[in-house]
Amino acid sequence: MSSRFSFPFDAGPFVWLLLLLAFLALVFVVERAMFLHRGLVLSSDFIEGVRNNLRAGRPLEALAACEESPGPVPRVVKAALLRSGSGEDAMRAAATKGFNPYDSHEVQSREWKSKWERQQRYRADRDAKLATRWLSI
Repeated sequence: MSSRFSFPFDAGPFVWLLLLLAFLALVFVVERAMFLHRGLVLSSDFIEGVRNNLRAGRPLEALAACEESPGPVPRVVKAALLRSGSGEDAMRAAATKGFNPYDSHEVQSREWKSKWERQQRYRADRDAKLATRWLSI
């Protein structure tokens, strides 16, 4: 092939592998950029909403907003709000550490335990319904 675009065809299979890996890298870069951009855009609105709730004396609504919003910013704000009664240093430490889902903190473990229990109840109900349905056949 003597055309201008004959390089990939003449170079061999290794070039095709490199082109495939370059394409995958480009896909990952674009996906991460879109994810980070979405977090930046929503974080300013989220922070303003939490700030308004706290100024109005509604800390529970601020916590609810943290639980409803996805991303790292709401997790950090929630960690700080949950430790608001412990003082500024505890809030700062919690915000620096973030809200790790594998942390053994008492409040967090209760949340995960209740979520796990709800899932178990749902599965038990679902399995009971399926068993009665199969037994009736």
